[in-house]
Amino acid sequence: MRHVYRHQNSYHNFEHALDVLQAIHMFLCSAGRVPPASILLEADARTWRPKQTAGKPALVNCLTPSDLFCLYVASIGHDVGHPGVTNNFMVSGSSSSAVRQSYLFQ
Repeated sequence: MRHVYRHQNSYHNFEHALDVLQAIHMFLCSAGRVPPASILLEADARTWRPKQTAGKPALVNCLTPSDLFCLYVASIGHDVGHPGVTNNFMVSGSSSSAVRQSYLFQ
């Protein structure tokens, strides 16, 4: 997926995608939905289980393993093809994608 990102884009690039991926992992890890990466260093960590929460269940606990996988994939691919400019910039310049989008939302 790295090759699909625009390398000349100073912000919405593959490095940003990895930052988002790491942030998503840390959010899920702190919520107890996925194990920390350090589990790979533990010899007896093969039986990790998500934390069970008492009381009112959090929305994150409703995520299935397929949901978690999709969340990871989406986090790393969310800015593929991003032009690196704002929507207003594209509309002001009448870019082809801005014109195409304007017809979709009329």
